Amino acid sequence: MLERFRLARTLREHLWRVRFARETATLGAGPIGRLKLFAVAWRSYERWSLRRPIRLRLQALGHSFSCEIGDYSQLHVLREVFISEEYRVDDLPPPATILDLGSNMGASLIYFRLRYPEARIVGVEADPFLFPTLERNIAQFPGIELANVGVAAATGEATFFRNAQSWASSLKPLWEATAQITVPTRSLEDLLADFHIPELDLLKIDVEGAEWDVLSSFRQLDRIRSIVGEVHRVEDQPPRRLLERLGDFGVSITDEVGDVLLRFVARRD
Repeated sequence: MLERFRLARTLREHLWRVRFARETATLGAGPIGRLKLFAVAWRSYERWSLRRPIRLRLQALGHSFSCEIGDYSQLHVLREVFISEEYRVDDLPPPATILDLGSNMGASLIYFRLRYPEARIVGVEADPFLFPTLERNIAQFPGIELANVGVAAATGEATFFRNAQSWASSLKPLWEATAQITVPTRSLEDLLADFHIPELDLLKIDVEGAEWDVLSSFRQLDRIRSIVGEVHRVEDQPPRRLLERLGDFGVSITDEVGDVLLRFVARRD
């Protein structure tokens, strides 16, 4: 009986691995690009790591482009952004200005540029080790501005908790950190002033728990038209509690993982 259970579990894991690699490979540009992406997804699924950074040729939203990834989690970022389209806001008039908090290696910035070619886009990433990859990935798309700072309740400095999987790095110690470094921070109010943004059409926020400080401390939410992103459970505070503070917005929850994580879209009525 135990042997049957182990065999069934192994089969399920194998089928999931095949599905993961096949779905991920659909983002590859052309047969060679799809084959390479399948191989990368297949190998990294088992090890949860990449031996070295890999440059991929991808295709999405009718365009082909290159993208460098440096860790396994960034495959999931590509899937979330381009397959699941987690940052899609339906029926949104073309935004003039987009601010992307938590740009990681740049997939969300590329998505916004392809979807809204006329928009002004500003990307913010706290991790100084990841930032050069971000710069290389968006260099092929003109007009995207970047800031290598963390976004926090106040301007200054803060401890940044780096994780081997970059999507789990944060100003909040939600996950086990492989390193702790000090990074400069800007409040959302100061960040908007830095880039001379009086009104913001779309705010994307995916900052692994720091969203509580960012949104709770910002007293000018009337300057923002729409918000899309994630809310994590922090210090026993359920994610829905932060959304209660967006009283002037119509909020839709697009995905929810227990009381640990939710994804949402908020728009002004």
